[in-house]
Amino acid sequence: MKFHWPVNVRLALWLCIAASFAVAPTIPVAIAEDALTTLIGEQATAFQSGYILPKEEVVASVVGSRDSRTLFASGDLVYLKLAPGATLRMNDRVTLYRPTTVVFHPVTKVMMGRVIKVLGVLEVIRPPVNQVVEAKVVKAFDSMMLGDPVMPFTPPPTVPAQSISQTSLPGFIVEFQERREVTAQGDIVYLDRGSKDGVALGDRFQVTRRGRQTLAALPSVALGELKVIGLQEWTSTARVVESSDALRRGDSVSRLPGDKMLSKETGDDVAKNEERVVNALAAAAPTEPKPRDNKKQLQSVYFEFNKWVVADDKDLSQTAALLKEQPSAKVLIEGHADERGTREYNLILAEKRAKEIQRQLVTLGLKNPMSVQSYGKERPACTEDTEACHAKNRRVGLVLDAE
Repeated sequence: MKFHWPVNVRLALWLCIAASFAVAPTIPVAIAEDALTTLIGEQATAFQSGYILPKEEVVASVVGSRDSRTLFASGDLVYLKLAPGATLRMNDRVTLYRPTTVVFHPVTKVMMGRVIKVLGVLEVIRPPVNQVVEAKVVKAFDSMMLGDPVMPFTPPPTVPAQSISQTSLPGFIVEFQERREVTAQGDIVYLDRGSKDGVALGDRFQVTRRGRQTLAALPSVALGELKVIGLQEWTSTARVVESSDALRRGDSVSRLPGDKMLSKETGDDVAKNEERVVNALAAAAPTEPKPRDNKKQLQSVYFEFNKWVVADDKDLSQTAALLKEQPSAKVLIEGHADERGTREYNLILAEKRAKEIQRQLVTLGLKNPMSVQSYGKERPACTEDTEACHAKNRRVGLVLDAE
């Protein structure tokens, strides 16, 4: 007669045997999202909407993944190369981002920085080895790829439902989140006023455009209303909550005190607003950086019209050899274009030229910290309207920064 174990006993024995062969997990099964899961409404919109940043705080960049992918999403495991002097510990969170459009003020023409596109949030799951840490993508808002940088993660503050500011404040729309000529209700715009100017989260701004000056001065019109949902020191991120027409870069804005509704301004009001902003910016806003004594021009590389491959196949090996002797020196790769074409197009073209030179330097084995900056057609080396002058402006400058 055969003996049969009771079903519950057999199940217990099976579980014990299975457990003896189980391998301890090498990474956390799940990472609590705490602050991320609580981001709702305008707080979530603010975090994903990006902002203008004059200087990036890079702590690391994506150099690879466990699955050898080139595009990443939520749940993927990636490797981050720490920037010189940066540290990351277990469970630290970082914001993955991508610098995009270079922003120039529409009135003063001063460069304000770059639009930062937030791609997602990562959490460190392994301590650094040879300055490389492993991280898990906790939250993804857009596709991520090799080379994307990261900065420390800071949860955005809650956006008040109502403005608390009671004083008027003039300003301008300087850029849009989406690359288009006009924008409308529901879209995100960036303003040239920030916390240093007294802007607070929840503040409402009225958008006004001056009437065209023909045989008679046409009246100005109120085009819409903005609500500030994100703050930087000198800029702010705002959502278009109401619009009666398309908004443009350079449109004038003025803060509405408290719960004041939209009200029309006269042409004189708009003109005074613009004059106040220009004067204030000239006195207080950040200006273009001046050349410093510790910067040295190394080499300029020139390009053919509308091209971003090297025109004369100029050899970079001599410059690379010089830089290898100073491995800690920072290299600035500055892209330029001639005056033909739009500002936006030339910024992209100049950036492609700079990145092509960066790629060649990496191929030559250069490991110095490098940064790419596109100036488009804003900093010409020559101002004459001749082909010889245009050729001098289609360039990439290599600058050694000894700081």
